[in-house]
Amino acid sequence: NLEERNDYYPFGGLMGKGLNGDFQSYKYNGKELERQIGLDIYDYMARRYDAATCRFTTMDPLSEKYYSTSPYAYSVNNPMRFVDPDGRKIRGITKQDAKKFRDDIYIVLADDKFANVRTLIDVTGKTFRSIDTGQLSSAMEGITLTDDESAYITMITSSINSKEIYQVEYISGEYTSSEGAAAFVNHMNKERGNSMGNKMITPDGNLSSDWISKAGEGLNIPTLDGSHSFIGSSLQGMERAVISGHEVFGHGIPAAKKLTPVENNANAIRTENLIRRILGLPQTDGHNHGGYKDRHITYPYILPILQ
Repeated sequence: NLEERNDYYPFGGLMGKGLNGDFQSYKYNGKELERQIGLDIYDYMARRYDAATCRFTTMDPLSEKYYSTSPYAYSVNNPMRFVDPDGRKIRGITKQDAKKFRDDIYIVLADDKFANVRTLIDVTGKTFRSIDTGQLSSAMEGITLTDDESAYITMITSSINSKEIYQVEYISGEYTSSEGAAAFVNHMNKERGNSMGNKMITPDGNLSSDWISKAGEGLNIPTLDGSHSFIGSSLQGMERAVISGHEVFGHGIPAAKKLTPVENNANAIRTENLIRRILGLPQTDGHNHGGYKDRHITYPYILPILQ
């Protein structure tokens, strides 16, 4: 049965009500149309979009990347060619990397009560799809969550929908990706000086995967607009889900915020313990983690930074 039909102008304006136009509130591009106090505003999560004026109501948080376009413009003023879904910022180096990290999240949210939540966590190509807050609320309706489960879902949603870019790479060969190598070299040159990063790669510019193994099968590198995480090839199942969350969320979020090494290392262990609690695994005090001897690992069992 046809329950509803709506026709739109290119920028999202409704061509009349259509068939059963009030049946449900999710309209143009699947976004919720808010009609309070007589305003027809689409909820694009971080921002609101006015289809009547073809403009967002607030500035694009990534406007510095698109200086030639108005920060209020929708889809670079060309909705026939582009779509602006908002949220797209956990990204794999390859399509397989994105799917592997999605699968790691699924392991943590494996309980049947999260079935509807899992359907909202998916990838298109190398990028995670944005998570609509309204759809997430509906997916969690009637579910009883622990504080840890609620925190984990908040952390996932905030990271996927953030303006920062969290790259994740699962090692599969003798060398990392060229993008991963570049991030590693830039970071090491900055932190260690003396072109240290350049000395750690081959003459062809390749970074050996051995460096990731030596780091304990996981490594996170701060980047200009977020972070780049490496996940070792030997990891599988719950162990991989713990390590990937430790790197992408635990180190990645404070790295993107440019926090200190002390804050970064402590947050990584707190994130790991959050995931371990959900999976029913033993907690860790971080004694085998970088910074432990320097007393970076404080309050390892409290909740981490979520966004």
